[in-house]
Amino acid sequence: MIGGIKISLHSALFQQAEHIRGFICQYSADTIVGPDVKTYLLLISLLVVLYIFYSASANDTSFDGHALEHFQDVGAWGSIVSVGNVTKGPADMAGMNISVYMTSANPDEYPPGFIDPDIAVGDHVSVYGSLQTTAPGDYHVLLVGSKNYYLKRDLI
Repeated sequence: MIGGIKISLHSALFQQAEHIRGFICQYSADTIVGPDVKTYLLLISLLVVLYIFYSASANDTSFDGHALEHFQDVGAWGSIVSVGNVTKGPADMAGMNISVYMTSANPDEYPPGFIDPDIAVGDHVSVYGSLQTTAPGDYHVLLVGSKNYYLKRDLI
């Protein structure tokens, strides 16, 4: 099903790019511009489509797992979680070790979520946050942007 979503997304992006290309070609024909301007406008439209695609790739996710370690860096802190059952998000996250963290950001613009201070290494945890990807299969979860986001210990 995830592959179908990707194909649909890519198909939709291709259709959007074709629509923009058609508009640019029509505009170019109407205004009699040279091939350099056409190329430039096509490149800009492609960049806009790619920006829309990548900015729309962040989604909420939820899963459970086990806390492997805690970390604290300048401006970011959280835990590495070994993902167990994925209830929302890409199924291929199961079995991965994923960073779940908060960052220092203006709380008026980016409301902070919650990290349970009582989590110990090995605890069973639940995660709900903003799934971030930098490449296919490379995930991390940001707990900033909604007060509903959390990393909490499960009492099983």
